[in-house]
Amino acid sequence: MPSIFSGIGSANPIIGVFVGNTKQIVRSGRSLPHYGPVASLCRALNATAYIFSPQDIDYRKHQINGIAFDRKRGQWIRKKYPFPHILYLQGGLEKLDPKELARFQLAVKSSKIRPVSSPLEFNKWEVYRILYSRSSLRPYLPETKLFRSAAADLEPMLKRYGAVYLKACRGRRGEQVMRLALLPDKAYHCCYFNEKPVASRLKNFSQAVETIQAFFRRRGFVVQQPIDLIEYKGKKVDLRAEMQRNGEGALEILGIPVRVALENSPITTHALSYRFEKFFLEMMGYNEAALQDLRSRLNSLLYRIYQSLESRYGPLGEMGIDIGLDKKGNLWVIECNALSAMVSLGNAYEEKTVLRAFGNALDYALYKHRQNTAEKYKN
Repeated sequence: MPSIFSGIGSANPIIGVFVGNTKQIVRSGRSLPHYGPVASLCRALNATAYIFSPQDIDYRKHQINGIAFDRKRGQWIRKKYPFPHILYLQGGLEKLDPKELARFQLAVKSSKIRPVSSPLEFNKWEVYRILYSRSSLRPYLPETKLFRSAAADLEPMLKRYGAVYLKACRGRRGEQVMRLALLPDKAYHCCYFNEKPVASRLKNFSQAVETIQAFFRRRGFVVQQPIDLIEYKGKKVDLRAEMQRNGEGALEILGIPVRVALENSPITTHALSYRFEKFFLEMMGYNEAALQDLRSRLNSLLYRIYQSLESRYGPLGEMGIDIGLDKKGNLWVIECNALSAMVSLGNAYEEKTVLRAFGNALDYALYKHRQNTAEKYKN
């Protein structure tokens, strides 16, 4: 049976932007800063684009009930589109249950849809092992174990560090992250984020294990060494680097927002965000020399991380990389994100930077499309 994308070499590719919920966009009744420019960019690049979410997919008819912003009418228009040639993911996969996620991934693969970034999501344990295989990156990696049993993997690390972070192997936006700390009276303090920071006291190790099992619900997770992160006014701070390949395939760092955690939150996701330069110069009192030293070390680490993961997964259109800076000035790799909604970037940087992020992603998608088309006709 021929692919529904027999026209994949078309001069006018179709780009689908995958988001969590198009109904929220339509209800807004306006061209949102993040999504409105997509159509204009695509028209300039001689491409068609629409936005869709999981509930908009009709697998049986190979159609998508997507939306596009009509500037003349000043509203979002919904219509039926074919599956795209190119897929730009902007979140939404985390809303799919495992069965729906598998169905979506199969449709992408069998229909020869080309994601801007592949894989569609990272497995934290797999990413850790890839980075750990590079001796130059090992000093930047907190000790990490794949959880198999509480006695073998959890208890020893709690005794060694006094606290640990537990993270689902697959999960985004801090929704599957827990911090567990051993208290002086041998009880435990547990905290996680569920729309807001949630904390509880657990009287013994058995209760802690029960709480962990209920939290992860049979999902695989890793146990990780805590990092003594720098703080601002008593709140944890980390860095989110947004990296992309542009329309020429070149890798660039778009921005590095600094995230300051909410009070009592174990993570900096959903936090306040600041421009890199502003935070370190104005809020932390760095001088220019100290700022340049940090930037140089950070940039070197980021490029090595990106290229190491590309050696395993192939070219990646974009990635969000979370980096920790400890109180001794050491850099640590916290997490790599195959998909980034770029919320922190949008909160910390001006609109033109956010538009550049979308422009880069679409330019790179079309760059890959042209490459693939050229290869097809060469063969």
